Amino acid sequence: MKYTLLIRRTAWLACCLLWSLTAQAQNESWKLVHDGNRAFRQGMYQTALSCYEKALSINPHNHGAQFNKGNALMATRQDSAALKELEKAATDDARPLYRAAARHNMGTIFQRQASGAQEVGAKNQLLRQAIEQYKKALRDNPALEAARYNMVLCQKQLKDQKDDNRQQSPEPKPQPQPQPQKSQQQPLINYSRQAEQQTRQRMQQRQPQRALRKNW
Repeated sequence: MKYTLLIRRTAWLACCLLWSLTAQAQNESWKLVHDGNRAFRQGMYQTALSCYEKALSINPHNHGAQFNKGNALMATRQDSAALKELEKAATDDARPLYRAAARHNMGTIFQRQASGAQEVGAKNQLLRQAIEQYKKALRDNPALEAARYNMVLCQKQLKDQKDDNRQQSPEPKPQPQPQPQKSQQQPLINYSRQAEQQTRQRMQQRQPQRALRKNW
C-alpha cells in the first residue's frame, strides 16, 4: 500500500514538473515571438527572423511564430522559403483569420513575382497562382478586403494581357480560291457554247407568226 502511494505521488510530481517545464517553454517561445515582432516593426527583419526560429526550436507548434517567420522571409525577399513557411502556417493553423492572412501573403508574393516576370506565359501563371491564394484567403475570411482588391487587380491584369495579345496577333489573310486548270476549263466552254446555240434555236421556233391578211 505504501509503495502504491509512493508511486502515485511520484507520477503526480513528474506530471506537475513536466507541465511546469512545458508551460515555461511555451512562455519562452511566445516571449521570443514578441521580441521578433518588435524587431519586425522596427525594420530589423533578420533579427526578427532569428527570434522566430528560436521560438520554433522551443515549440514547433507555435503557429504564430510560423506565420511571422514566413512574413520575415517575405520581407527579406526570400520568396521560396517564405512560401514554404506560409503554406505550413495556412495548413496547420486552426484559426481561420491566421489561415486567411497566410494565404493573402502568399498571393502577394506571387503577384510581386508576376510584376517582375518578363515572359508572358510565366507572368500569367504567377497571376493565376496569386488569384488562387486570394480566393482561399476569402473563403476563410470574407471580410479581408485587401485580398479581394488584389484578386480583382490580378484578374484585370490577366484580362488586359489577353486583350493586348488579341490586338497584336495579325488577322488571318483570306486564302485565294483555287482556279480550275485548262483541261477543266475547255469542257465548260464547249458546254456553254452548245447551250447558247440551243437557246437561239428555241427562240427562233417560238417567234410569233405574222397574221394572214384577209382578201375579202
